[in-house]
Amino acid sequence: MRTPKVKLEKESIVVKVGGSILDHEPYLKSLATDIALLHSTGARLLVVHGGGPQISRMMKEKGKEINFVEGLRVTDEETMEIILASLLGWVNPTITCLLNKCGARAIGLSGVDGGLVRARRHKHIRGGREVDLGFVGDVREIDSSLILKLVDSGYIPVIASIGIGEEGKPYNINADTIAAELAVAIGATRLILMTDVEGVMVNRGATPGLLTKIQVSQAQRLIEEGEIRAGMIPKVQAAIRALEGGVDRVYILNGYRRNCLLDKLFEDKEIGTDMVNG
Repeated sequence: MRTPKVKLEKESIVVKVGGSILDHEPYLKSLATDIALLHSTGARLLVVHGGGPQISRMMKEKGKEINFVEGLRVTDEETMEIILASLLGWVNPTITCLLNKCGARAIGLSGVDGGLVRARRHKHIRGGREVDLGFVGDVREIDSSLILKLVDSGYIPVIASIGIGEEGKPYNINADTIAAELAVAIGATRLILMTDVEGVMVNRGATPGLLTKIQVSQAQRLIEEGEIRAGMIPKVQAAIRALEGGVDRVYILNGYRRNCLLDKLFEDKEIGTDMVNG
């Protein structure tokens, strides 16, 4: 067993797993093994997942048109049914089963269970006008009592990125956003956002390429300047929210790099992007 240089016992860590990794079984198995090993050291772990590619694939199979507005999936009632079927019928059980196979005690949930993630409808403004995205939600409130009981009992909660609205209907919420809000709610020390690129990349300036360390103020400026774009924006915004909410460190790591989780947490290797307050 690898021995961490940093003491992780009883430290609360939230790991967000991106949907693209779920389509590559060897990498997902490797990540599950690392999470289980990390859990065995005494770290208190919470796993959050999305499932964008899996949802899109199911929509295509059903002949459902796929529409995005500035990175957000337009979610009517039929699309919401597909999201529920994909995340709760395949993605969540797959991750949970793998973790249990690796020796961890994982339990699958969604933000709907126990009113864990309470949502409100997202109001999206584009060109000065509100665009109706359907059942796309923002996090209104987190009730962390259930997951804290599970974590304290030695379980790893595996949470699908769905919330429940005030009217009792499910909402599709960005998984990075939920991961950040949960990290703040449980007082996590670290938030780890697994993605399919090396980290935050920039193309201009004195040091183009991977940013191995970035402060909140710098990240905000890079978003405004258009240097941080597309799918990296919600990840960086989630990281900012977590750091401003009291999380000590946020790491954005490439899930296709084997053992990246252990390399970062056990060896403190300079991989991915470290985000800190400031």
